[in-house]
Amino acid sequence: MVLAGWTHAIRSFENVSVHTLFVGADGLDPEWGATSFDQDEAELLRAMAEHSLRRIAVVDHTKFGKVGSWRICRSQNLHAIVTDSGATEAQLEPFVNSGIEVFRV
Repeated sequence: MVLAGWTHAIRSFENVSVHTLFVGADGLDPEWGATSFDQDEAELLRAMAEHSLRRIAVVDHTKFGKVGSWRICRSQNLHAIVTDSGATEAQLEPFVNSGIEVFRV
C-alpha cells in the first residue's frame, strides 16, 4: 500500500521532466527489468522513470538475474547500466544485445 506522503511525491512527477534518472534496483533481469522488493520505492521510481528522457540502472553484479516483487521499469526502457567489475559477460550479454550501453566501474 502506498503511503499518503508517497502518493503526493508520485503525483508531483506528473508535472516534472527529468533528463537523466539513475535507478538503484534490488534486481535486474533481462526479461522482467529493474525491480524492487519495496512497493513504495518501486512506485516512486516508476513514476520518475515514466517522466525521464534517459534511464540508467546502477547495480552491482549481485543484482543481475534477481527479480524483486515490484517492477520499476522494463529492460527495454533502460538506456544504460552502470555496474561493477564483478559482472560477468554472461550477465551483461542480454542487455548489450538489446542495445543497452554497459559501463563497468
